[in-house]
Amino acid sequence: YNEKPFPIRENEKFLSHLLSTTIFIGNSAVKLLTNNEIQTRINDFYDAGIRFVYFSKTDQINTRNVANLLGMETNWNTSISLSLNDKPSFKNRDGKVVIPSGINNIKTHIKEVDDIPLRVSSYSGCNQFNTAEMIKILLENNEIITCVGNSLNCSNFELYNLCNYSISVLLPFNTICKDCYGKKEKTNPFENQSSKNNPLMLYSSFINSFPCNLIIEKNSLDLSQNVMELVYKLLKSSRIHKKNVSLMIFLFYFYYSYLSFLVFIISMFFLPPFISVIDYLLFILLIIPMLSICLLRNNNNSTIMNDIPDKVISKQFLTKKMIFFLIKWIPMLVFSIILSCYYLQLINKNFVRNYIIRGSLNTYNMSQDLKRKLLKDINYYCNDNIYLLGSFYKCQLLIYSFYKNESMDNVNMVDTMIKQSQIFFFFYFSLFFFVSSLSNSD
Repeated sequence: YNEKPFPIRENEKFLSHLLSTTIFIGNSAVKLLTNNEIQTRINDFYDAGIRFVYFSKTDQINTRNVANLLGMETNWNTSISLSLNDKPSFKNRDGKVVIPSGINNIKTHIKEVDDIPLRVSSYSGCNQFNTAEMIKILLENNEIITCVGNSLNCSNFELYNLCNYSISVLLPFNTICKDCYGKKEKTNPFENQSSKNNPLMLYSSFINSFPCNLIIEKNSLDLSQNVMELVYKLLKSSRIHKKNVSLMIFLFYFYYSYLSFLVFIISMFFLPPFISVIDYLLFILLIIPMLSICLLRNNNNSTIMNDIPDKVISKQFLTKKMIFFLIKWIPMLVFSIILSCYYLQLINKNFVRNYIIRGSLNTYNMSQDLKRKLLKDINYYCNDNIYLLGSFYKCQLLIYSFYKNESMDNVNMVDTMIKQSQIFFFFYFSLFFFVSSLSNSD
């Protein structure tokens, strides 16, 4: 039926009449409760150098209350509203800087004032659009973001895709007692509607979790396992693995640089080789990698979560690192090429003097123009020419063509080729690991 509204005064009289004739029995209220383990884990995240940030759809007051229950900071300038606010001023009446509200004002504040909006612990008035913009702002300022959200919320798909690492959680359809975890309850009225037996919910969760690195499905059997506890353990395991990999690489390059340095010094000062090529390959390809891989199982890292994580590697840092690496690498590479070619040239000269000029030059018929020209070219490019790099390639071709066309002692030629291959191998392989180990030590 259509009833005319009461005037304001009539409404007041009507309400007073209802209150005077009503017997108060009781009232009910809703209070948000959190697990005490979450507060402990958030503090552990702070101690590990990981900042926990809470994005809330509610207003700033409710967001502060939830942040307080989670054990987060709720002091001055610890919460920002991402909803639109067109305030042009960032100062209050006392002249103190106040954190702005809204994405555009936050961007202006970061460029002109400071980066306090990037360090707050909670954001209120969030939706899928301004949350995505805020995550982009954090990523632009070299922040590594790990996102944890509900897998059944389709609005989280874009957020999962933006973050560096994403974790989706499939919560159960019905709530279960946190004390007994549903064990004391004999019958569950929502059993047929649980997420475990509903393929539609599982499929939607799978679709929304495509960009995620990890999917957690929580059912009635594993509710005792806290999500934050699991994330903390994963971060600890990743840090242990990263540290073990760095130790493995350090040991790997230490042995390589030590062995390569010895080989390089021996080659420069014409000392007799202390190791053969086969033994050298056995060391660098089998023994040293096996000793280094053993460090991956090192679990003695009890205080690793108290270490501050490394900074984000930016493109400018990589460019600077590459320039320094080239400055170290190019002079050593040029020096090694010239020195190795010089040694090879000496070997070719010795080979030409012993086996071609002294032995073959007197036995062959010098009336043949082709043979005489070939021997003169070998003598010129391998013995008389002073241009080191220009004559080396022609000397090699002439020696091998002479070896194929004329009958020579195969042992002498093979011995010369082995010496040349050893020179190439020891110089370049040892130089590579020696210079790379110097660059890795930075």
